[in-house]
Amino acid sequence: MRTFLHVEQRGALATITLNRPRVRNALNSEMSTALTRTFHQLAERARVVVLRGEGPAFCAGADIEEMQRLTEADFDTQRAQAVTLQQMFQAIASFPGVTIARVHGAAIGGGAGLAAVCDIAIAAEEAFFAFSEVRIGLIPATIAPWVVQKVGLGTARALFVTGERITATEALRIGLVQQVAMPNALDEAVERKVEAILQCGPEAIAAVKRLLVHLQGFSSSETADLTIAYLVERRMSKEAKEGFQAFLEKRRPSFFEALS
Repeated sequence: MRTFLHVEQRGALATITLNRPRVRNALNSEMSTALTRTFHQLAERARVVVLRGEGPAFCAGADIEEMQRLTEADFDTQRAQAVTLQQMFQAIASFPGVTIARVHGAAIGGGAGLAAVCDIAIAAEEAFFAFSEVRIGLIPATIAPWVVQKVGLGTARALFVTGERITATEALRIGLVQQVAMPNALDEAVERKVEAILQCGPEAIAAVKRLLVHLQGFSSSETADLTIAYLVERRMSKEAKEGFQAFLEKRRPSFFEALS
């Protein structure tokens, strides 16, 4: 399961590198399962986890080829994959230490969701973000609770219904990321943040994270079930099947309309 991840630990700091650079670190089921397992394993071993991507992008979102195959799968297979994805985000969100997303290049769909679910996101100035699921007939279902938590319902609505790209500077303004750095200063910015966190009480950090989860109400099983159900419903739709096919064929989907 570790094929798609590279994990290093230096004292209380663990670094997880998404390692599918040829597909811009797109999330497939194997990577999602590996991330879930790794975060659970690190819960007792690390106080800070930095999540980063190998190659030119942080994470380009879901693996399109796997998603297209799933549009033809039965309901049980669809739901199992959606549960796998939801469990990955939940494992990151419930990590008792501090999680930092080190974002460069593209952070699209689930990649932007990874930035949202981490406690802190630090982005290179050239990074960009998008919740582009609607452009292929899907919705950002499993990541929605954590995006709303970061940017608020109104801003999430505007991002979700357009699928538009935003810059790192705009992501900072709306609260999706907490710091922007020049590309050659990104590692230094992350290091400074780690040093600040390691000055704090680890039990206090874990406690305040639990408190915030209860205040937001995003830990309920009803929320998890709802996001899973929405993802499966959209993925099985004719619209999503057309969206995936158009994406792979590099053409406009049939639901695309130009202004007259």
